[in-house]
Amino acid sequence: MLAAALLAALQEEAPPQDPLALRLANARAAAGAALAQGKLDLARHEYRSVLRFEPAALDALEGLLRVAERAGDADARLRWTLAHALAGAGADGQAPRLPRLQPVAGAKELEKLLLALPREQAAAARAVLRAAERCNGADDAGLALWHADLAREIAAGCPALLADLEPELEALARRCAPDPQQVVRDVGAEIGHAVSEAKALDLAPDTAAPESGFRNPQRERSAGQAVLLARVLAALSAQARHAKGKGVPPGFDAAMSSAGAALGTALGELRPRLGREYALDAVAAAAPVQRALDNEEVASWEMPAVTRSPRGWYRVETTCGLSALEAAALCVEKHHQRLANWVGEDPFVGRPGLVRLVPRGCDLDAEGAPFWWAGGFQGGDVTTLRFAMGTREGLGRGLTHELTHRFDGALWANCPGWLAEGRACWTGAAYNTEDDTQFIGDYLAAGSFAGTFNLGYGDPGKLRTLLDGSLEEYRDNYTAGTALWSYLYQAKDSDFTPREEEEEEKKKKVRYQPMNVHLYRSRLEQFMRNPAQGGAVAWFERCFADGQDGRPEGLDEFTARFRDFMNAFLEPEPPVWTRRFAAGGSGPAHDPLLYDRMSWPNDHWRCPPAFGEEHAGFAGEILAQRRRALPAIRALEWARSVDGPERRRLEILAAQYQAAEKPAGAFVTRAELRRLLGGSAPAQTGLPASLRTTLGRVADLIGKLEQAASAAEAAGAGETALWLSSRAFRVAAAAGLQTAPRSAEALDAAERETVRACPPPRAFGLDGWVGQLRGEEKSLGPWHGNPGSLVLGFSPEETPATGQVRALPRRPVFVRSPRTLRERYSFRAELEPLTPYVEGELIAGFRGGNRYVSFRFAFGSAGYAAGTSPVEEIRAIQVSYTELRERDGALWGGARDFTLPLPRPRGTDFTATVELLVDGPDAAFYFDGALVGVLHTADGMLIEGFAGFAVSAGALRFLDPLIQEHAGWRGGPRCPCFEAPAPWNPGVASSWSWETLVGRALEGVDAGENGTLVVYVPDDEDDDASDPAERSQQARYEVEAVGEPLPEIPAEFQPRWALFLPQALYDALDAGVLEAAAARHLLVAPHPPHPGYALWIQRTREGRLSPGRELRGRPSSIVIFADAGGIIRAVDNGPDIPRWLKVLRGF
Repeated sequence: MLAAALLAALQEEAPPQDPLALRLANARAAAGAALAQGKLDLARHEYRSVLRFEPAALDALEGLLRVAERAGDADARLRWTLAHALAGAGADGQAPRLPRLQPVAGAKELEKLLLALPREQAAAARAVLRAAERCNGADDAGLALWHADLAREIAAGCPALLADLEPELEALARRCAPDPQQVVRDVGAEIGHAVSEAKALDLAPDTAAPESGFRNPQRERSAGQAVLLARVLAALSAQARHAKGKGVPPGFDAAMSSAGAALGTALGELRPRLGREYALDAVAAAAPVQRALDNEEVASWEMPAVTRSPRGWYRVETTCGLSALEAAALCVEKHHQRLANWVGEDPFVGRPGLVRLVPRGCDLDAEGAPFWWAGGFQGGDVTTLRFAMGTREGLGRGLTHELTHRFDGALWANCPGWLAEGRACWTGAAYNTEDDTQFIGDYLAAGSFAGTFNLGYGDPGKLRTLLDGSLEEYRDNYTAGTALWSYLYQAKDSDFTPREEEEEEKKKKVRYQPMNVHLYRSRLEQFMRNPAQGGAVAWFERCFADGQDGRPEGLDEFTARFRDFMNAFLEPEPPVWTRRFAAGGSGPAHDPLLYDRMSWPNDHWRCPPAFGEEHAGFAGEILAQRRRALPAIRALEWARSVDGPERRRLEILAAQYQAAEKPAGAFVTRAELRRLLGGSAPAQTGLPASLRTTLGRVADLIGKLEQAASAAEAAGAGETALWLSSRAFRVAAAAGLQTAPRSAEALDAAERETVRACPPPRAFGLDGWVGQLRGEEKSLGPWHGNPGSLVLGFSPEETPATGQVRALPRRPVFVRSPRTLRERYSFRAELEPLTPYVEGELIAGFRGGNRYVSFRFAFGSAGYAAGTSPVEEIRAIQVSYTELRERDGALWGGARDFTLPLPRPRGTDFTATVELLVDGPDAAFYFDGALVGVLHTADGMLIEGFAGFAVSAGALRFLDPLIQEHAGWRGGPRCPCFEAPAPWNPGVASSWSWETLVGRALEGVDAGENGTLVVYVPDDEDDDASDPAERSQQARYEVEAVGEPLPEIPAEFQPRWALFLPQALYDALDAGVLEAAAARHLLVAPHPPHPGYALWIQRTREGRLSPGRELRGRPSSIVIFADAGGIIRAVDNGPDIPRWLKVLRGF
């Protein structure tokens, strides 16, 4: 009895067992029992489940070896032998002893090769690390990065070796980190040199040369380069202000001071002389092709396009293209005149202004923007505005906004932030077309009221922060300032009745009868014309809350009246008096987009930039132009560290290493570029002398891997051969060697479809989880997790044990793995919604800020979650995916957003599986096992970086999140567990449903430099049975109907055409028709029946596709557009194809 009592007490005091440890113990026990009972499939499954959480568990690997032995699977035996050797090898590469097993027949030598590979890996990795000791300082940053990446790639799969190398690799990274401070000094010094060159010859007056302020072209070029470099330093200075010193090198201010004089000369004296001046009538008369050519000459601030407005009121400068130049020059005076009419005077007579249009967000940094997010700003008589992916109408509204600031700055002594932004937002919307000479007198910006409420400015304390400028976020001035200005400018005493409970008291106190007059408008001029007296809030109360003429008394009463006024417009049935106000301007009937190439940048969405982002790269490019190789290398390596690898800059960087007589740097940079492009970059020949020893040791390892692969093939072990070939390929690609795995050619077609050489999937959180801010996020939402589960949106205390919480938190959170993923990988998880509505996201290739690939999904009932509606069934999932490029939303196919109907209605608590497969530059998204969409990166670069999960609304539990790296390589064998859609070839039958064509590569047709239009004529059941003469006539008609020039597209920019006919129609064509088609450069070819097309029809009929993705009717032909890179961008979407062509060709 006593012993039992003690045992019970001990059990009560024992801490609860870790769920994961218990899970693994159960899996081990189940695996052992299954193996003993001969249940080999079950034993294999349980042992692999252990490897998910303990990839180097030798007991599980030994168990898999025994399973393979019992099953007589020699291929699996060999594969697990190698896995066991790598997992158990020490830092010296010594493999552990294998368990006693029956030898594999005829594979004794192969086993020896496999067991020796860990030693070969360790020796090669250490050789690379020894060579890296020669790297020292920022000038060797690229070489150090290559050594580190190569060492890690070689050591992959060997945990002890990786752990032993890591401290030295981290020390190498610190020793050779880029040096921003030195780059700033280099740029400052080079500005001085360029300014001296530009001033060495006599400067010509502006009238001396119509296209230039300089007589000598070389001096003009030097002046332009001085200005470009000066803009870099100005941008870095702006970024330093925006970041409030975070990430800024300590010597930055000193370096800026030393460059001050040259900087001032470049921007103050040289810049006004630069530019190619255009007459507006010449711009209007230019043909589209000539305009596109001219645009390329004025795409840089080294030589911007310049013109004057018709009456000379404004000089316009831009690198946005001639269409933007013309639009701004023709409309700016109209907007200026309307503002002058409104305020009653023009304070700028005889004082011309300057309008400077820039195409990119980073350009605004270089112009000295006050905030990183600004879309424009006014500085004295200079109006700086970003113009991108827009129309003349939109440009005019932006100009009106900024010109309002110009007028206000000249006329009023007191114009605080809320008033300045409120007035500018109001004027930018309060007209119909640019030809209007007056603003819409009764326009009310009621659209800002809901946002003002949500921001809390219906509260007196919060409103006080708006008035005195102490608000946390300046951008609140746009929303709340617009609402407050609208109220002050438009509210009349008769617009609303005081609240019932206060009505009698107010009558006694105020004794004021409404007279249908504006309450505050007469006081606005007094408020603006005089400096604030007694403080901002006191002056506001004195002008607008003085208790006179029906106005409220004090800020509290003013806020209540302001709140009541706004609330009236937000009611389901607004009061009658609200109808007297006008909505915003209607705009012109036709307002086409302007398609100059440079005004459609392919940048990532703007977010707070890291110090040096974009501008370090600009500095490197200009320094390279000036043949300053070492300074250019330093700048471009800094750019790679903040922007990530970019194709054009890597090409420039390699050339600069070569110019600096650093062939090793050139070699490794080209090797990285080739790897990132999946081998599509030109191959290198010859090895730099300083790397021959290192690369020779790496080549030995690759040779051993290939030798083992060849032996495995000879032994019939195709899976082992593929794994070894994949390792050889990855090591060769990381090293920059041309060696390709010979075993790739030996695998026949059947084996390519059946090999399963991938390592087991592992728990996503095995290495821990990392919370990460993205974009503009300032704080991380709640989350918690372990290797086998991740909860986003709820803290541990908020997370229910079972079921859901009826709530709708909006606390964005992104959590990722700490490991960088490369080449070919996939990750998946089961979703368990913890709230009735969720918005989740799968993220790949994360490199900071907004540089990543995003696949978003949303489902559930937001109304039920928020408590405003009864529970609803879920009938569809909202899906979107994008690379977060700015122009995606303006180009159909750039970003996809659609509804995915569910096969049957589901409750809000349903679960689903999500998976993302990444294959180089391609990503495929699966929801509940069904392929939803495919994305191809805009620059063709591999999707590399961190991967993870995110939630922006609600809360989600991600159960059993797994990640898997896959064997094989692009263009070679592919494991069947990696079902990424293959490129689409119209001449080869495809089984993937065709609503997923967008984003896939087009094969079988040479891509045209202006893109390719493929016309696909579907099979008709009657084709084979029809009369031969009828078939011939129909086939002839199809050929003659295709290839006509697209309207609006100049002849020089027409796409290539291809026509694919069913075999029966193609066979009916006579030789003369084909010869005539060839003469028109029209490709005509047959196609087989495509099951994917039939599946598209079936899924459409079953209602499983949204309207934007379903097949409309039974078309006689389908048009498929692929861009110049061979990526399908539009399917059966005619109106969007010309837009793609215009953007890509820039006219």
